[in-house]
Amino acid sequence: MSTMTRGTAFPLILSLLLATATAAGVESPASQAPVVLFTVGVHVEPFGAKVSSLVPGGVTPPSAGPTYENPVLFANHAADLVELARIAERHGGRMTVLVQTPFTTTATSTGNRVLSDLRSRGNEIALHFHEDAHLGRGSGSLPASVGRQ
Repeated sequence: MSTMTRGTAFPLILSLLLATATAAGVESPASQAPVVLFTVGVHVEPFGAKVSSLVPGGVTPPSAGPTYENPVLFANHAADLVELARIAERHGGRMTVLVQTPFTTTATSTGNRVLSDLRSRGNEIALHFHEDAHLGRGSGSLPASVGRQ
């Protein structure tokens, strides 16, 4: 049984950012119905993010929250992405998957090909960045020099 039907991780990981259907801007012959474009943007939460070493004195506060270092959580969320992509693709849609280093690091270190497989099926993989998750709680007051290191 897929994790989508169990609904275990779906509310935690997948914040549906955008689901649009539009016929604007697509040319089709007059004899055909308008073309509908459908896309789903999926934001993958940075569970287990660590403050970057670029931040002077940056310390990752201890967290009792979820982390992708938990193999069951990661596997469930990867399966949710695959299932959501399957649903979108079944209706002619594609997804943009917005991921951050906690998810990509675990995918890479475990040899999980979820992102490359989704990309090979025509979905887009994009970087998404939570400043506080990676630069600490005072990210808005960091000097510009932090980014030049």
